[in-house]
Parts: sequence; structure tokens; C-alpha cells
Amino acid sequence: MPVKTRSYAAMAGVAALGAAGAAAVWAYFSTKQGVFKLNRKLRGCALKPEELAAHDGADSSKPTLLAIRNQIYDVSSRPDMYGPAGSYPFAGKEIARALAKMSVRPEDCTSDLSGLTEEELEVLADWEAKFTKYPVVGHVLVS
Repeated sequence: MPVKTRSYAAMAGVAALGAAGAAAVWAYFSTKQGVFKLNRKLRGCALKPEELAAHDGADSSKPTLLAIRNQIYDVSSRPDMYGPAGSYPFAGKEIARALAKMSVRPEDCTSDLSGLTEEELEVLADWEAKFTKYPVVGHVLVS
């Protein structure tokens, strides 16, 4: 019975952490490497675009971040995909329009969705669903 007691205690501990604590536990165990450490200073952050740009993956001491519709995701677990040399070099940027247009052009890295077709907006929604596997750490301040 000690195993049951420990598992109930663990469940109670996670419940006591609340939503933010549960999100941190999920972020830790959901990554491929299991080594992800949520940067406590950034959880719930509100960053200006120029502050987001500082999280482009070039500095390994900072988490790698990107934003979609002003919601900031920590993609540190996938530098091969989103870092400076990745397949989609989007780290440090707001990329909603680029995802909708299936573009890697720097000028498409913006939250401006004006002029997009219904099909492009559906593509964006599909991408957003794929990003639910990454922790949301905050939002971009818009002026």
C-alpha cells in the first residue's frame, strides 16, 4: 500500500500547485528530452516585440520563444525546428501571418492577418492546434 499512498500524495501535491504548477509539470514531462526547465521569470510574461526578439535561440542561456496571434510559446525543446539554423527560423518573432501563408519570408513574420483568405486562416488554425504541445509562457504587448 505504500505505493498507493505515494501516488495519492503526488496527485495531491500537483493539485496543490494549481494551474501554473500543473502546467510546469506538464511542460517538464511533455518534452522529448524530459529536461525542459520552465523559466519562472517568463511565465505569464508580457513582452514587447523587441524583447521577444532577444529570445531567438542565439543565446542558449535564454529560452527560445515565438508568438502566434500574440501568444508566446516556449519552443526551446525544438531548436532544430525553430532556432536560427532550424527548418523554420521563426524564434524571437510573431509568426501568425507566416504560418497562414506557409511562408518563411521575414516580412511575413507579423501578427497582421488583414487580407488573408479563409483558406489561409484555416491553415493558421491548423498550425495553432499543432503548437498546443509547447508551453504558453505569456503574450506580446501590442501598441
